Amino acid sequence: MIRSIFLSLSVLISLHALAISPKYSLKASGAVYSVIVENNTLYAATDAGCIDVFNWKNKKKINSIHFPMIKDFMGDEMPPKIYSIDKWPKQEKLIVISQGKHGFRNAFIINGKKQEQIFSAEKDKMMIKKALFIEENKILIATLGNEIMLYDLKTKSFLYKKQFGTSVFSDIDINNEKTLAAATDESGNIHIIDIITGAKIKDLRGENLDNIYQVVFNDQKIIGAGQDRRASIYSANSSNCYYLKSPFIIYSVGLSKDGKWGAYSYGEENFIRVFNTSTKIEKAMLKGQKSTLTQIKFVQNNYIITASEDELIMVWQLNE
Repeated sequence: MIRSIFLSLSVLISLHALAISPKYSLKASGAVYSVIVENNTLYAATDAGCIDVFNWKNKKKINSIHFPMIKDFMGDEMPPKIYSIDKWPKQEKLIVISQGKHGFRNAFIINGKKQEQIFSAEKDKMMIKKALFIEENKILIATLGNEIMLYDLKTKSFLYKKQFGTSVFSDIDINNEKTLAAATDESGNIHIIDIITGAKIKDLRGENLDNIYQVVFNDQKIIGAGQDRRASIYSANSSNCYYLKSPFIIYSVGLSKDGKWGAYSYGEENFIRVFNTSTKIEKAMLKGQKSTLTQIKFVQNNYIITASEDELIMVWQLNE
């Protein structure tokens, strides 16, 4: 009886969850594929060969960081797509992964106005998907070939290179303490990795049956965006896991810093469902995104910033 009442109440709350429109939007230079938010500053990596820097609170663009033009297969010049950015806290230091020659990737360190190329598509021929700061001078690199590497920027050497399977790599994220990584691929499994040693601690499996496009790791909670229309939620330190369904492929997911709130793309209309990760109860449905989602960022528990395959970066405000 009590269980029936609880389930009925959960459904009622879900049905009456708020439908929220964007509070406002920021216009980037192109489609946005990676977003970093630190306090009031937002960095947006675009397919127009630049990173746009905004004060997202006052809605003003502060700066644009441009990257060298590349040549396409026909020999024509074009701006490189910026695939991935990460920032070392409280400094103007970025690691940037961008499109290079013949489909390979370039990697740059941006430190204030200084731009240093650390990997060249033409010379190193690496298919880097993502790079993340572990320490100020150490970065974790993941390639499309499902190889994870720890690289020392000072010594310009790899501390390890580890192969984590034969499936095509999808995404990687690290926990708040920068000690563990969650990496995923077309297998539908999520690998938990010790960042210092590169050792695989365990595999999280069973909640996705196919490719996981994106993964986010915050406060021991992990959320995955599934091709099978499932948003998978795992706990890194327990066996607690479940999935939530969407009527369409899930391309992007998000988690609040404390892991209390999750979000995932929902349906062909690019809605975003926000829910409590403990109770699974829906808090809000965000409506107004125009294109396929690429990023969902909880800035604070009551603010979400989203980006997609168009120029508009949406800022949403939730009720406390």
